[in-house]
Amino acid sequence: MSTLKGRLKTWDAPRGFGVIIEQNGETEVFFELPDFIGQRRSLQPGESLKYTLRPAKGGTLQAYDVHESGLSIGSARLNRLTALDWLKVASPLLLSILAIPFSIIPFMLYCLFSVICWVTVRHNHRKIGTDFHIPVVPLLVCEYLGGWPGSTTAQIAYSHHCEAEEYKQGTMMAKQVHLVAWSIAVLIGLAYLALF
Repeated sequence: MSTLKGRLKTWDAPRGFGVIIEQNGETEVFFELPDFIGQRRSLQPGESLKYTLRPAKGGTLQAYDVHESGLSIGSARLNRLTALDWLKVASPLLLSILAIPFSIIPFMLYCLFSVICWVTVRHNHRKIGTDFHIPVVPLLVCEYLGGWPGSTTAQIAYSHHCEAEEYKQGTMMAKQVHLVAWSIAVLIGLAYLALF
């Protein structure tokens, strides 16, 4: 049978089974720990997986030869990011690259503060584990200064999220501020090109 791709929907480590949702977003298939041939046993929902199907008891299909798909850097699983996540975090970086002929400052701010946010989340994850103990205000300041793509990517890749409501509202506002600022910049740029 051919190899299929999907994302992990649920994973019950103590009982040793999980459910994969196929790329079509409709079909769910079950798999057991012995059918997982990846290097790690700590899977997180949303991870990209490859697998093949075989008939199981009761006539249903079950996944086997399940293994991780996508890029990983150490314990950071970049395959947890969906195409929409990549689009969101890449768009300000691409726009700042296009703005380099006018000013290199936006590109430098995005790069610098994204790296700071990534390293902060990574360090906190390695030190604390699954809990999130980064002070919210300094992280939000870094995100407002251009670090939200790095923070967002790191939190998804390490599955290390801040559940504080004030942080969720603050980070959403940071993203909206950047979206509005880039929308205005693009409109000004188009108007400039139209005039000259």
